[in-house]
Amino acid sequence: MGANRDLRLNSVPGFTSYIDGTGVLVSASSSEYIVISDIMASTTGILKEDNSSGDTVMTIAAAGHSNLVSPIQMKNGKDLFNDNSNMKITVCYWKGRA
Repeated sequence: MGANRDLRLNSVPGFTSYIDGTGVLVSASSSEYIVISDIMASTTGILKEDNSSGDTVMTIAAAGHSNLVSPIQMKNGKDLFNDNSNMKITVCYWKGRA
């Protein structure tokens, strides 16, 4: 796999997070905000702020992979929450300081 690595990934700062089912995917302190750059999902679902009653960040309409043309920046201090118990999801992200 090393020989096939996409070298463009070397210029992407940040982290990767994975969750299988409902729960907080990425957490942020009150002085941070999350920026999502890439999403891979096993099925459709909804990503929300903080918990299942939070504002919708993104609706995932189909399973697959998406390199976002415009990264999604969340509000200061808001966690990213997976609201679908059947969805396995990975996001690439970075954090900024408020």
